[in-house]
Amino acid sequence: MKILFLTQFEEVDDFLLDFIHKINSQLPTDVELLHVINSYPEVPLQQDGTIIDFCSDFDLSALESSKKEKESKAAQLMEASPAINSASISIGNLELVLKHKLSKNNYDFIVVGAHRTTVFEYFTHESVINRIMEVSTLPVLSLKCDQSHNQGIENIGLFDEFKNDTTMPKLSALAKAMEATVHLYFLTEKELNAADSEERLKKMSAIAEANHFEKYSTKIINLDGRNEEEAIMEALRKDQLHLVAINQLHSHKFHWLVNDSLKDNIANHVFAPLLIY
Repeated sequence: MKILFLTQFEEVDDFLLDFIHKINSQLPTDVELLHVINSYPEVPLQQDGTIIDFCSDFDLSALESSKKEKESKAAQLMEASPAINSASISIGNLELVLKHKLSKNNYDFIVVGAHRTTVFEYFTHESVINRIMEVSTLPVLSLKCDQSHNQGIENIGLFDEFKNDTTMPKLSALAKAMEATVHLYFLTEKELNAADSEERLKKMSAIAEANHFEKYSTKIINLDGRNEEEAIMEALRKDQLHLVAINQLHSHKFHWLVNDSLKDNIANHVFAPLLIY
């Protein structure tokens, strides 16, 4: 499994590495570390999203100094983690660098901490996870806080509308490697009658079997006036989920995903590892 690990060299990175090591213990991983230092807007960029560093019109000494510091930190992370096989520190634009990386490599996941990086992003409520989801169709595995107290990944919660024959090979491989139970949840704003409930549960079971989930359960959750974030958090606590997977969040196919603020709230407030498709 090939992972692109976007690091900010913050405390959450230690938690992310711990989670990657749990995956690596059952499913061998090849991790590439990437950190992008935001460039000044006026500095011209190359096609790969990095600055043209020989541009003499700008003083880039502060950026270059920061790059050397981050390269030293990256080397320390590589030494501490055998799963990290390569690392690169770039100065430029995060979205453009990421697009270039994705076009040149076949990654299975992007791993990132759900933190904000600048004052501007804080006030506009745009997080790194949100920016990544705008440019990538890959599953994004995000983590908000320390989960080292969970020894393994025994329970995975999957939230979807389950309308189509959804295939999730990456999630299937992860669940199989960790011998995890996948709990499938359908969130509804209105009470379903018995016939509709039975039909929906059958569809969920069919999708579970099509994805080769060896252990799974199906559940319909009535929101009863709650918002979707509250329902997910309740399922997280009640069923002791170690990983929350939300499918099709990129394409806004959930009828209840009406704006980016909800997407951002889920990414930033769900404390369990969050896998976003």
